Amino acid sequence: MPQNRPQLRNPGYSVTFKALRRARRTWRLLADLAQLDTERTNSAIPPDLDTITVINDWWPVHYGHRDDGERELAAAIAGRRRATRRAAIPRRAA
Repeated sequence: MPQNRPQLRNPGYSVTFKALRRARRTWRLLADLAQLDTERTNSAIPPDLDTITVINDWWPVHYGHRDDGERELAAAIAGRRRATRRAAIPRRAA
């Protein structure tokens, strides 16, 4: 991993989460690119962050439960949560 971490744009008193996320994303991207670059070749050319396209394409592979055991476990957990919620509701005296 690269040792030089990117500097935050707002080095003052208050650092926003947006700035922290941006700095962390840049640092992780540089680390991943450095690892890929050393695996591929021993090139001395640093990666250019302006020419990299990151594609996130997520599709679900499976819905539901894999077997009856998972289905029974999910039903038991749901029943326990339902009973806990019902027990937490104050009852009125009749």
